[in-house]
Amino acid sequence: MWVSIVLPSLGALAAVARFYVERYERVLSTAVAERQAKQLQVELESSNRQLTELRDETSVGQTQANRQITELREKTTVAEGRADQLGVDLQSSKQQVAELREKTSPRRLTATQRRVMRDALAPWKGESVALACKLFDAESCAFAQDIEIVFREAGWHVQPLNKTSLNDFPYVVVFCNTNESTLPAFEPVMRALSAAGLDHRPRQIQPGSINGAYPEVVHIIVGSKH
Repeated sequence: MWVSIVLPSLGALAAVARFYVERYERVLSTAVAERQAKQLQVELESSNRQLTELRDETSVGQTQANRQITELREKTTVAEGRADQLGVDLQSSKQQVAELREKTSPRRLTATQRRVMRDALAPWKGESVALACKLFDAESCAFAQDIEIVFREAGWHVQPLNKTSLNDFPYVVVFCNTNESTLPAFEPVMRALSAAGLDHRPRQIQPGSINGAYPEVVHIIVGSKH
């Protein structure tokens, strides 16, 4: 009989125990969850803080990078400007050197000039011509000899080179030493000098400016190179 009385009581006690056990488990689970939530919150805040710091560092780094890029671009622009100026200066220097060489290098007839002069003079072979150069001017006399050789090759009668000219023309002068208005050889001489592209002018010279000018002969006077 006592068993029938005790068993229900034990059942009731077990039910109560399960209630408190489940309640304790729920409380314990809630505490664990809260602790985990707090821990997650701490970790989240730490991550957010690190992310903010990283963004700040990235922003500073980007600013520095942009500034460096700007400085490099400015330096590049300056360097390009200097390079352009150097190019201009170099071109100017080359031109000045070329002009200086042109002014200082001795005049000489090229092979082409010789050929076109011979072709122009050949039909008039047998005519006479005299050449003169500036006194004490080696360059003037060497150029006169170049011209003299072409006339000889074309079959002209060439008087000995006269090196006593006191005329200081910056070009070649052609004149006729005659009392007449002109001489037959004058036009062929002018055409030959023109064909060679030589700077020449027809004009009279001062009496006595050449020692021993040949009468009735076309004279070619080579002046100094200025």
